[in-house]
Amino acid sequence: MSGTLLDSIPVKWSDVPIYKVSGGNKAKVGVADVLADVTPQVASDKQAWATSRLVSTEEFLKACEGLTLVFDALQSAALDKIVKADILNNVAKLRTRFEKTPAASPTIQELCLNEIKEKEFTATEGFVWLVRTLNFTLKALKRSVDDEAEELSASFKGAYQDSLAKIHNFVMRGVAMGAWGLVPYRAEFYKKLGEDQSKVKADLTAYLADLEKFVQILRAFIESEPTIMPKKFKTF
Repeated sequence: MSGTLLDSIPVKWSDVPIYKVSGGNKAKVGVADVLADVTPQVASDKQAWATSRLVSTEEFLKACEGLTLVFDALQSAALDKIVKADILNNVAKLRTRFEKTPAASPTIQELCLNEIKEKEFTATEGFVWLVRTLNFTLKALKRSVDDEAEELSASFKGAYQDSLAKIHNFVMRGVAMGAWGLVPYRAEFYKKLGEDQSKVKADLTAYLADLEKFVQILRAFIESEPTIMPKKFKTF
C-alpha cells in the first residue's frame, strides 16, 4: 500500500472553503490562502479577523466527520465513546440547524449568529463543544507527531490536561484520564495509518497544520463575540 489512511478521508480541511469578507464583499478562498495571516492577525485584532474569515458549513461538517476515521484507526472503544461520539453528536446538532435554515447558515459563523438571534443555543453550544474537541484532538496528535518517543497515551493525557480537563467535571475527568490509558501503542497506530512511515508523518503533519488554522479561526470567533457568545462558552 503506497498511500495512507488520510488519503481515504473524503473531505479534508484543505477542501473546506473559507469566505474572506472585505468591504461588504464575500470572496471564496481556500485554507492555503489564509495560512500566512492567521497568527499575526488573530493576535492583533481577534474580533475583526474572526468575523472576516467565514467557514463554509457543509464542507466543515464533512471534514469533522472525516477526522473520525483517524479514531477508527485507533480502534479504542473508550476513545470512540468519549471523542468520536462527541464529534459526531455535535456535528449532528449543527447539521440539523443547517438543514432547517440553509439560506441563513452558509457558514458556521452565520449559522450560530442567526440561531442566537432567535434566542436558541442548541447548535451554537454544539459548535463550541465541537471546536473544543477539535482543539484537544489537534493537541494530542500534534504532540505525537512532534515527539516520536512519546507513547500515544502520554500524548492524549498531556493534551487533555491542557484543554478539556479545564472544562470537564470531576467525574468526567476521571473517566477521560482512564480512557487515555487504553489507547493502542504508538507503533500500532502509525502502522494502521500506512506502511510508508515517512509519508504517514508528512501527510499527518500537513493535515494537522490545516486543522490548526480552522481551530484558530473558530476559537477567535468564539472568544471575540462578547455580545452574542455567553461567557460560559469561552473556556478552552
